[in-house]
Amino acid sequence: TYEDLLALYPDLLPTEAEAQLARDYDNDAREILSMWSAFKEQLDDYENTEAELDKLLALDLTEEHSVIDNYNEKNATEEQTDAYFTALARVAAVMDSTTCLSSDICIYNYLEAVKYGNGTLLDFFTKTYKSVSNNITLLYPLVASLTPGQRAGLQFVTLSDLVRLAATDADGYKDAGIDEMTETSIYYNVDRGIYKKGGVALTSEALRAHAAEELIPQNDPLGGLSYFFLGAAAMSVVAFGVTAIKMIKADTIATKCYNAVKPIKDEYERYIKLSNDYNAMNYKKTAWNYYKEAKKIQEEANLDDLMEGVNRLDERSDLLKNLTLGAGIVMVILSAAALYYSYYQLVDYYNVEYSPIPNYMVDEKDITVYISKGEKIVIKNQAAYYKAVETNRAEGDEWYDILGSSADLNGTVGRQWLALYAARNENETPIIASSLKVVTGSSDIPAGYTKGIHMFGSDAAYNLNNVQFVWNNEAPKVYVYFNVDTSASSEPSTTGSSFSAGYLVLTGAIGLVIGAGLGVLVVLTTKRKKEIAEA
Repeated sequence: TYEDLLALYPDLLPTEAEAQLARDYDNDAREILSMWSAFKEQLDDYENTEAELDKLLALDLTEEHSVIDNYNEKNATEEQTDAYFTALARVAAVMDSTTCLSSDICIYNYLEAVKYGNGTLLDFFTKTYKSVSNNITLLYPLVASLTPGQRAGLQFVTLSDLVRLAATDADGYKDAGIDEMTETSIYYNVDRGIYKKGGVALTSEALRAHAAEELIPQNDPLGGLSYFFLGAAAMSVVAFGVTAIKMIKADTIATKCYNAVKPIKDEYERYIKLSNDYNAMNYKKTAWNYYKEAKKIQEEANLDDLMEGVNRLDERSDLLKNLTLGAGIVMVILSAAALYYSYYQLVDYYNVEYSPIPNYMVDEKDITVYISKGEKIVIKNQAAYYKAVETNRAEGDEWYDILGSSADLNGTVGRQWLALYAARNENETPIIASSLKVVTGSSDIPAGYTKGIHMFGSDAAYNLNNVQFVWNNEAPKVYVYFNVDTSASSEPSTTGSSFSAGYLVLTGAIGLVIGAGLGVLVVLTTKRKKEIAEA
């Protein structure tokens, strides 16, 4: 149960254990959920399945078996041959249907016999889709019960297949005649290159669109936030300058006013002191005269108002000093933040961790073919394999451990690799290596050429100096065109250029295909390129 799985993490908090289980099982649980409705419908149809099987078992195939047993290929007439194949088809169809229906009944009976929780596995698998989708953790124990191989193959099997595997015992596998089968290597006729670093990548329109929106970085490596910091720092510099100027002016005015009032204030205070001194010596008349002189100075000069004005100027000067200090501190903080953020962004921008270039690109596409009778047929999801063009990078060279020998048209500079892929196809026209022509600074197709290196998803020649990859608006356009040898191949069996409209996009990388299906790899080496004579 789900609770049993939680108990496997005694050292984690309940919420942490739940999060760990979700990381371990949720993706596979949702893969199983996608099969749920179809499997439940199969189980719910049990009674009809039994009835259908009874009908098949009741069929009389004596006549068909007689035709098959008495057929003699050497002496058979055309009518006898037709009857023979018709009988074979009928018997085979009945056997196939009987096997399928019997299997469905066995699955139902097996699930009904296995206890699970307060009921059986049948009760579990006949829960409604809504009840399971509302609590996906119900499927976590089922995922946990699968082998790593079964989990890896969930996209290629059904719930019926999984239950059938569980219901088959050792005797069942023995009866399948596995011991009598011929052993063969799983690597038979497999290109070992798919197991090298990089492996195989599958193109898709969804990934291609996502890359166009999300994965191609902007030309601005710093980003808007650093410019905000820089702008705020600039504003603080202006504020610092303005307040500093006002503080200096205010301080100057306050000083001038104080210097002007100070002699009057000093004279006033001198008379007050004399008055106090004579008053202490009991010379009341003399003390009174000095006091009158002091009051006269005070009244004539309006000394109290002058001092109040000076004090206000001093307070304003002090306020501006504090504002200037605050603006200076803010300026320093914002400037430091802007510098730090800019440095962080630049390091993140240029400190690239390269992902491997896939050795092969697999493109899926519906293709149109013509059968021998001239009928046009559309074959769904056909795969075309493109191999990465190689350079002379060897083991021990820089970037070899990451990029291998695959050619990066970006020269291992920048945040993305730009890979070149080609397909070898004996039914297509091979590229003439000596015809490769580089055109710089112009998008005009050179005379005598119609094809060029293009991107998955397009037939048009592609600018290898596209600003999305080199981030240089001034970089000259670079196109590579080529011709093909139409005399070296037969007519292609598919319409158009095979998979020339394939799609490519990988995480952090966009690749190109050369001549999509045109035959020969163009190897980017320092050696002289030779003309290819055959596919």
